[in-house]
Amino acid sequence: MTPDELHLTTALRTYARAVEVTDADLDLLEARLEEHIHPTSPRVPRNRPWQLAVAACAVTALVLAATALWRTEVNETLPASPSLTPADLAGVWMVNEATSAGHLWHFTADGQRATTNNPEEYFALEQDLEWFSIGAGDVFTIPDMEDDCRATVHFAPEGTMTLNPLGEANDCEMFTSDRVWRFVRLSPVSLAGATLTEHPYVWPSIPAAEPVHVRELAGTWLLRGTGTILVVRYTSPDEAEYVLDDDGDGPTLADERGTASLRPAGGLVLHPTEGADQGCDTVYEGVLTTGNTLETQLAETSCGRAGAVSGTWIRLN
Repeated sequence: MTPDELHLTTALRTYARAVEVTDADLDLLEARLEEHIHPTSPRVPRNRPWQLAVAACAVTALVLAATALWRTEVNETLPASPSLTPADLAGVWMVNEATSAGHLWHFTADGQRATTNNPEEYFALEQDLEWFSIGAGDVFTIPDMEDDCRATVHFAPEGTMTLNPLGEANDCEMFTSDRVWRFVRLSPVSLAGATLTEHPYVWPSIPAAEPVHVRELAGTWLLRGTGTILVVRYTSPDEAEYVLDDDGDGPTLADERGTASLRPAGGLVLHPTEGADQGCDTVYEGVLTTGNTLETQLAETSCGRAGAVSGTWIRLN
């Protein structure tokens, strides 16, 4: 049933309930309508406008539809939404608060989570995973914590989520009754995440310039308009390690891992050592950073790519 048909049938049912109609009335109505549609005796044609004939047919159809709905007592209540499962939360979520300083929550489909705002920790985040559960009433619980460390999950398909704490204030290490946690799903891509233009927490910004040292790129970055996350960890003056992922399982099963380095003539090279594109470098000939954003321009000779030819990366931490 289309939305228009749903609105129409709902309106007809609402109108019908306001009118006292017996089964005998309905039988008579159907009989008369049937006689008009399929007459059993010849009738004298009348000179009526064609528009009235079309309108009469439309009204007849609507009345018959209303009668059928009345007789079958169609339930207009939509099915209840199914209970949430850990798989619904799988991916990378950003705490959508200006005071979060880049905290990301990582959920796995089998019911584990980890939290970090440090790109150094990202590379071994699977070691910090802890179990969680979602029970009746969409109550989120971390079993290893006290019973009061619970919150109700409110999940929206566009990619937003809130955790509302349960229990008394300050009874729990993580959840307290005076704080509501708000999130945006970043990866896999969601509508809310794809429309993100900057992180709510703003780091010190500089005029856009080419990075001189690879450590200027250290951090977690989201390719604007996508679910692609790039995490860079500084390892030496000339090189860094990176993890690239676009489906939300980077901490446990990244799409690509490798080394990152700056080109002598300017630009950035991502050299994958793990993943499907192993050995196929992604080369950016133009790179500008403000500290909060990273602008990249793909080189024509690049073997790999992480998005469009040109893109903007948003710093997450």
